[in-house]
Amino acid sequence: MRHADYVCSWLAVLSWQRLEDLPQALGAIWLDRRLVGKEPDEFATGFGAEVETALRTRRQWLIEQGLAREEGGQVRFARNMLEARELARTAANISARTGLDHVDAKVGDNVNGV
Repeated sequence: MRHADYVCSWLAVLSWQRLEDLPQALGAIWLDRRLVGKEPDEFATGFGAEVETALRTRRQWLIEQGLAREEGGQVRFARNMLEARELARTAANISARTGLDHVDAKVGDNVNGV
């Protein structure tokens, strides 16, 4: 087995963005999954120190954005904290490009069109 093949067999790309750019990312990112405990804590040393710094910075950014709050010494994250924001931003972009109004569909609403 070639060395490159071996490395690729256990290496996962978590983001194509630089780690230092991630804490202020507008959409949901892998750091968020780590913060809310949906991904295992795999980084211990080396790169792990940089990830921990990015996690602390991301946590503070989420608090500043109103997407998380400190409570009793713990950080509480809003449900679906970034998905709703990302969906609204995407809908606004599509509306701006198409000139069509975005209408939220609720359970039981009739939806038709192309």
